[in-house]
Amino acid sequence: MGKDAEAALRAADPPAGQAASGAAGRSGASPGKAPGTAAAAAGGPAQASGPAAAAAAASRPAGGPWTGVGAGAAAGAANRNAGMASTSTQQQDRPMSILTWNLWFDEEMELVARMKAVGDIIEREGHPDLLLFQEVTHNMLLLFSQTSWFRRYHHSPEPRHQPYFTLLLARRDSVTLTALQPWANKDFENSVMGRGILYTRAVVGGRPLVVGTTHLESPVGKGPQQMTAQRREQLGSAMKELQAAAGPTTDCVLAGDLNWSDPRDGPLPLPPHWVDAWRELRPGQPGCTYDCQANPMLTGRWPGSRLDRLLCRLGGAPGSSGGGSSSRGWKLDSIKMVGTQALPGLTAMNKGTRVLVLPSDHFGLLLKLVPVEAAAAAGAGGRSGGGYVLGSGPAAAGPAAAAAAAVGAAAGGSSAAGAGGAASPPKCAGGAAGSDGAAGAAAAAAGRRQAAVKAPTAAGGSGSAPVRLAAAEVTDLTTEGEDEDVIVL
Repeated sequence: MGKDAEAALRAADPPAGQAASGAAGRSGASPGKAPGTAAAAAGGPAQASGPAAAAAAASRPAGGPWTGVGAGAAAGAANRNAGMASTSTQQQDRPMSILTWNLWFDEEMELVARMKAVGDIIEREGHPDLLLFQEVTHNMLLLFSQTSWFRRYHHSPEPRHQPYFTLLLARRDSVTLTALQPWANKDFENSVMGRGILYTRAVVGGRPLVVGTTHLESPVGKGPQQMTAQRREQLGSAMKELQAAAGPTTDCVLAGDLNWSDPRDGPLPLPPHWVDAWRELRPGQPGCTYDCQANPMLTGRWPGSRLDRLLCRLGGAPGSSGGGSSSRGWKLDSIKMVGTQALPGLTAMNKGTRVLVLPSDHFGLLLKLVPVEAAAAAGAGGRSGGGYVLGSGPAAAGPAAAAAAAVGAAAGGSSAAGAGGAASPPKCAGGAAGSDGAAGAAAAAAGRRQAAVKAPTAAGGSGSAPVRLAAAEVTDLTTEGEDEDVIVL
């Protein structure tokens, strides 16, 4: 990236209303495909309904804008001041934190309690600078908008015509966004699920950064319906998009639910100079973010996989693992899981089984980065101990056994204790490809449901766009299948 481009990244924050204007509001939706989406973000979603919406609306401040910020010029001035503060000398040597998390769009599973737990974790972790969420629903956003933590952040516009979507949030007092349209979206051309890449250009501590989030295609069956080829192509497109936005020297981070299982999909294909943060910082540790054995809220047989990843091109110079010769870039410091603990005293029914309730069916990943020069001053490696996994100790030593005991105590029953440790992803085949005839039948069956989520329906409905399914109608796409080769998220 040239000096002029980097200077543009350092532009002051836009006014508070920026999240409701400019770019179209959909991850995976180009502006032309959702007319009026950005403008609609300021008014609240027509889809938000049910008990979650009612609970949130009851406490909603009168006249409060949907973006969760104070109104008028005072908010705009505060944002500009926050932008200047983020590049002050005091801020330049501070570490940066990024949280990625699939929040699970199942609104029937204690939505209000789960989203409160998400907010509690955000506050406990000191309000990470960047939040990258997947499977966000309109009711989730409605609940978030009533919280104090949410008002600390700018956020990407709400796509009103999607049942669930990705969301990117940037902290007002530490992250400076570009002055014009801060949120960029691009559809994946091969997606039948409305998936794409959502990203922003930001400056943190005087250092430019391009950060994006995505939710790659979900597997829906065996063979070709595992969608491995589609995910591989989508991952390459997402990385190319970020690299084009960043240029050759600006740091890049891509994070989200990649739906990637090494036993099924093979090794993650990374371009030169990109690294998988978990593998770099915790080599040899499974790092399963979706695991039916470690997450007692799940009832399937899926043994666990690192479906969620944080991928980085850091250091400002090629040829390094998360830290190059640039003195103005970032270096990997630590990573940990969050959301691994059950909510105290709360159980729910899942497929006829009483289970503990966690914030999501996925665990989140929290990455800490430090300035390259600060890491060099700290000594070789520049890491502060590599972090830790939230819930280490009893939970890490035996999540299944601990979960079974807790369920028994809460429900007055008992269940068989699981293995004594968290399971690593099995070295099993990723599913046979099958015959063309069988694959075609599977594709036809899955296509009837998936084609409906190809593109959002315009307000009022012209009849030319496919009808998108309601969140409740696609909930089964996120449940664990009986076949271990099939995991749909």
